[in-house]
Amino acid sequence: MTVKVSKKNIDGGARANCQLCPVALALLEQFPDSDPIVESAHVSIKDAGNILIYRMPDEAVKFVDDFDEGLEVKPFKFELGDPEVKTKI
Repeated sequence: MTVKVSKKNIDGGARANCQLCPVALALLEQFPDSDPIVESAHVSIKDAGNILIYRMPDEAVKFVDDFDEGLEVKPFKFELGDPEVKTKI
């Protein structure tokens, strides 16, 4: 799955907030019922009664770290592969 983080997501994002960071906002925009949570190097997404946990690529982890530290970040896109964990809600 391709995640596209836009300038709108960056401008509306909240630092150190796992549900309102630009990556979470991008996921929510692309998948409205996903209720994403971005933590460290992983993203959790609700999907049809399951919670799917994806490992984020290094570029996305760096983006989140830079954003949280108040550094300048730019729009980008990244790929999330298959989920590492799938659990029932």
